Amino acid sequence: MTGVQTCALPISDESTLVIQETLELHSNHQDIIFEQRVDKNGDDSMEVSLKILTQNALTQDLDRIIISEIKDSSAMDLLNASFTGHTYWYGIHSIDSMSALPKAIHYMKDSGTSYSDKDLLKMLSNADLIVFMKDFKCLELTEVVGFDDETKKIGRAHV
Repeated sequence: MTGVQTCALPISDESTLVIQETLELHSNHQDIIFEQRVDKNGDDSMEVSLKILTQNALTQDLDRIIISEIKDSSAMDLLNASFTGHTYWYGIHSIDSMSALPKAIHYMKDSGTSYSDKDLLKMLSNADLIVFMKDFKCLELTEVVGFDDETKKIGRAHV
């Protein structure tokens, strides 16, 4: 794995699917499968989007689904996948751990969802941990400790 993922990805015997836009992450571990998005190239080719790869992942016997980087409406697909019992991880560029949540909501809204920002944030509160990395180093770990309906904010504890 690259330095980015070694902070958050323990090597174990759990089956893991890593879905990525470009071939950035790699491993020779026997229980880690890598799939890549494929853009449509001409009339005869088929597009394989992050959405399709995420949906296909739900039909497999996986312990963990990782999307290397979320930067579009596929964030909503991953959120839906999180409610199926799969453990999910994804990467998103932000300035700190808590800035990732509003950015994820923005991407989810791009999917055309009718959920409100509050509802999406409440759904995101089922996450356990947010890891902020910079220059291949873990700088901040934030434990998610629920959602406060009054303040409409995710409870958090810096680890």
